[in-house]
Amino acid sequence: VPTASERTLPLTEAQRQLWILATANEGGSIAYNLSMTLRLEGALREDSLRRALQYVVDRHEALRTTIDAVGEQQHILPELRMALPVLDVSALSAAARVDSQAAWYAKESTTAFDLRQGPLFRAHLLKLDALEHLLVLTTHHVVVDGWSLGVIVHELAAAYSAFVTGATPDLPAVKQSSDHVHWLKTQESTGALAVHERYWLEQRVERIPAIELPTDFLHPASRRFRGARETVRLERPVSQALRELGQRQQATPFMLLLAAYTSFLHRLTGQAELLVGIPTSGRGLEGAEGLVGYCSHLLPISSHARGDEPFPEYLRALKQTLLSAYEHQDYPFAQLINRLALPRTTSHTTLVGVTFNLERPLALRDMGGLKASFHSQPVAFAAFDLSLNVLDVEDGLVLDFDYNTDLFEPASVARFARGFRALLQGLVAAPQRLLHQLPVLTAAERYQLTFTWNERNRAAYPREHLVHQLFEQQAAARPEKTAVEFEGRHLTYAALNQQANQLAHHLRALGVGPGVLVGALLDRSPEMLVALLGILKAGGVFVPLDPAYPTERLRFLVEDSRAAVVVTQSALSERLPALDTKLVRLDADAALLATLPQGDLENLAQATTPAYVIYTSGSTGEPKGVVVGHGAFVTHCHDVIPRYRHTENDRILQFASFSFDASLEQILPTFMVGATLVLRGPTVWTPEEMARHLIEDRLTVVNFPTAYWRQLAQRWDESPPDFAGHHLRLVIVGGDAVLAAVLEQWQRGALGSVRLLNAYGPTETLITATTHEVPPASNGQKPSARVPIGRPLSNRAFHVLDRHGGPVPIGVAGELHIGGELLALGYLHRPELTAQRFVEDPFSSSPHARLYKTGDVVRYLPDGALEFLGRTDHQVKVRGFRVELGEIESALSRHPDLRAVAVTVHHEPVEGSGGSDKRLVAYVVPTASASVTPADLRRFLLETLPDYMVPAFFVLMDALPISPGGKVDRHALPAPDPAANATLRPFVAPRTPTESTLAEMWMKALRIPRVGIHDDFFDLGGDSLLATQVASRLRETLQVEVSLERLLKAATLADLAEHLDTLLWATGPRTGDTAREEGEL
Repeated sequence: VPTASERTLPLTEAQRQLWILATANEGGSIAYNLSMTLRLEGALREDSLRRALQYVVDRHEALRTTIDAVGEQQHILPELRMALPVLDVSALSAAARVDSQAAWYAKESTTAFDLRQGPLFRAHLLKLDALEHLLVLTTHHVVVDGWSLGVIVHELAAAYSAFVTGATPDLPAVKQSSDHVHWLKTQESTGALAVHERYWLEQRVERIPAIELPTDFLHPASRRFRGARETVRLERPVSQALRELGQRQQATPFMLLLAAYTSFLHRLTGQAELLVGIPTSGRGLEGAEGLVGYCSHLLPISSHARGDEPFPEYLRALKQTLLSAYEHQDYPFAQLINRLALPRTTSHTTLVGVTFNLERPLALRDMGGLKASFHSQPVAFAAFDLSLNVLDVEDGLVLDFDYNTDLFEPASVARFARGFRALLQGLVAAPQRLLHQLPVLTAAERYQLTFTWNERNRAAYPREHLVHQLFEQQAAARPEKTAVEFEGRHLTYAALNQQANQLAHHLRALGVGPGVLVGALLDRSPEMLVALLGILKAGGVFVPLDPAYPTERLRFLVEDSRAAVVVTQSALSERLPALDTKLVRLDADAALLATLPQGDLENLAQATTPAYVIYTSGSTGEPKGVVVGHGAFVTHCHDVIPRYRHTENDRILQFASFSFDASLEQILPTFMVGATLVLRGPTVWTPEEMARHLIEDRLTVVNFPTAYWRQLAQRWDESPPDFAGHHLRLVIVGGDAVLAAVLEQWQRGALGSVRLLNAYGPTETLITATTHEVPPASNGQKPSARVPIGRPLSNRAFHVLDRHGGPVPIGVAGELHIGGELLALGYLHRPELTAQRFVEDPFSSSPHARLYKTGDVVRYLPDGALEFLGRTDHQVKVRGFRVELGEIESALSRHPDLRAVAVTVHHEPVEGSGGSDKRLVAYVVPTASASVTPADLRRFLLETLPDYMVPAFFVLMDALPISPGGKVDRHALPAPDPAANATLRPFVAPRTPTESTLAEMWMKALRIPRVGIHDDFFDLGGDSLLATQVASRLRETLQVEVSLERLLKAATLADLAEHLDTLLWATGPRTGDTAREEGEL
């Protein structure tokens, strides 16, 4: 309760907001402690120092102020007796003195103020010896700002000097914090404040994306304000050169250093727009220079950089922004935050996360015979994510980077500091450089990234024998060894080699030789392996054609590849278009093939000869064929064999579709070591079937798409299979990000100790370009939130580059460019696209060296491993498949009843996994007279696209949102509503136990709140991978086997439930018949 002599004032809006932060948690309060240490050398008079401190406290209301419990009022005490505790460590040894001093600072830096009880200003004296002391002044920002600390130190020195000589301090009267509060109140009624407000609202700073610093850790749910400091001192010549550069550019040191800092931030983040907060004194009140109080506030300064402008041009633009902001600096930042009505979050600071300040030189006057200097003190808390405070001292500039330790490792901020120093040195050396040419790496770091880390990947592998020749060597060495197992069939190395040779002789007779493309349209069976080897032996180029593809897509692939021959079977050949392509029907032509020689053919292929063509999704609306040469392919196979530790004793699962290059890595290295390949059947196994095959087929190595592996991990975590006696030694996953929560599920299962590799690689860089050895789970320690994609495989050069082609620092995001020996030859019949994506390698001494622009955004970790972050374009990975959104948009736009189309990826959180499912969403605008449904559009796309490219959701709109730049504003597209995809028939709830059980399974798999009997699984967003979940749960709950094919055919819940009831009736006693009404079938 305030006494009668106390004065009470309302809190300013800035104080109120800071009070909210300070009372949210103790860390939030300590983060706003302001502290300064003075080193005092000489004979100190403690009594005079105490009197001087009391004199300063008596002069300034702010130092006698407390805050009420509800954060509405501040109470100014009429007097406050100032204490000065002394810590005497002078008797300790030098080492003990240092330890004692560090321990004291650690405690002091974590001691919070009681804002209600006060005092909010404290002082401590550390006696190091008779002639050396440290004076530590600490206050809370809610009553005092940084400017005020300078005033306090100045007045403290003057008062001490007076008292030691017996004089009385003669300092002029000063304005008080209450004067500032009243001035702010009067400003609200003036037109000037309205002008300031209009200016800041016109800046639209809230539309500038939040700065995305390259953090080491994700933002915690609630900020803890824990901080540390990294200090760099610039040499005097560099500091002086910067001052002179500013003068030549007619810019103050503050303007020049802010421009350098923001240009550095643009490089760190890759953002063209960003906001940085700079402090302003907030002392618009006349005569307020000596005022002690909380007056200062932030100005949110927007920076816009293309990267290709000269630094002087960028500096001029930023200078104009600053000058305009200074004209309107009296508008309080706290008021702007309220006016913008920005959403508040406990994890991020509002609007501004990064700040910059240049401390005005504080000339410490003589203190009554003492030599006074500023003493650096440790930092334990940080109010912002990253702050740069520059001290302008006599012998050079001191750069203090204060950072949030919940976000950054100390080593990362040390790299930032080295990079910023390099940029400043580069600026001094060549100030006319374009922004993207300014260095952000030291010479040693650049050499490490561009040369050292790539040189360590070099390995020499033999290339005199190609993959099919190495297979032939194994067939000669172990003819009776089983090469392939498939659904009970066994094919020995001798038999496989003989059949492949007979096919190769026939292909040669048809004109197949080096460079001649041969399609293979075959079901999953050993015959596909015969075709693969036969085509390679003939010297031809293997082009896989998936029978599951729509007829139109098959037509395109055959026509685009200009395949001279297609190897197929009679039933499948009917799906091929009527072209001049020659056909080899393995079943119909079996008698002819049996008459041909079984011996190996003379090899006609060379290292530069194409070995295979894999078609990938294309952004232009059509797939593109990636051509891979024999030499690169055999080198890759040689490399993965020791990396995967393949031996002749392995039994390796061939899981991937033959249309994807991962299948080739599963096949050829297996044959090159004489191991056994276990071929999966045409239907993807459910988790239960996969568990059974692991045991029954004695599998030692498996390679799964990440999406499928995630299904296994989740399902096996729910219902652990019995893996006793398994032989599995290696699991490889790839195609999508590995989520930490899923990894946790996997590692606590029976296979959690099996070696696990996370693999990555575009088709253009030969299947697998990197692998990461996932460490086994350790005692209660959770996996890292981000699982890296690892280090490059041999003979590949990796460069992480910004959009201007410059290397980015460790930890900073950039586009991955891959060079070296193991690149595809290019895109089939597309020289322009090849030239666009395979560019000259500026880091290689070879004139013909190329780099493949992957379009993948990654960053280097300190140990040289890579972390995948996303894409630069509209290419995505969905369920492990590479998908170009443009290809789907192109196909969908051909529908006659649509006039606008956009396709995006919707990230749907997966409960308990810490990650999200990626689901394709199509946004369509029908023509005025059209009446289309999601089911219509799905059927339309299935005629031309594979099922994995068909969106899970279709959203019908009146118009697509358009950005100010005239493009589709993808951020404004609404989230999909599964209910809108459902049938137009009225909702009917499940009527029987079977329908209810099935509905619960659908709701769990699709994560939707309700399912009716007329709903279609795929219209609700289902896909074949989610269907395997349903099949697994059906087996567990109802003890009934339903094939995935049957699940795909059952249109609605009622249809599938009826099929299930039929199966249950046929396999045993019915338990749910009593639920049917009389007369109902």
